[in-house]
Amino acid sequence: RTINAGGEDKVVTDDVFMLRIGHSWQPTNATYQYIVAPNKTVSQTEQYTSAIPVVVLSNTSSIQAVRHNGLNVTGIVFHNAGSLELSNGSTVTVTKPSIVLVEQSGPVEKITLSTPGTSTGVGITFNNGTSSKSTTVYTLGNANQLGQSVNVDFNAPVIVQPATVN
Repeated sequence: RTINAGGEDKVVTDDVFMLRIGHSWQPTNATYQYIVAPNKTVSQTEQYTSAIPVVVLSNTSSIQAVRHNGLNVTGIVFHNAGSLELSNGSTVTVTKPSIVLVEQSGPVEKITLSTPGTSTGVGITFNNGTSSKSTTVYTLGNANQLGQSVNVDFNAPVIVQPATVN
């Protein structure tokens, strides 16, 4: 009731605010970065900011990537085909715009790939410095599956997905 004291006395489950970063109407070559850390108290937030486990690897118009050192996970948004060197010297390369998640907490990396809003085949290569593996990943094309992540299996045969008509 402290948000809108003049309103009805009922539980509100809709969005109650919008957060916006003001960067002018048409920024040119401007960048910024931020971390969303939900459900933290002021003291938890202060503690978190004293030893932030997230490192920005790239923040350009072509590639945006961060690594969470505590989880050994790297998230990459490729706005175009491209390549990124990870913190440990490994390299991820894709042939089309896509979102890639690389989890390196175990003995073998786990990679997932997504192409939000589109169904397509994406060539992906992972090079850990001693070996290189490549495959083509076909993302799901049904309307209710667009944007879903696909596990990358470099050992699986490449099967071309049939075209879907909506």
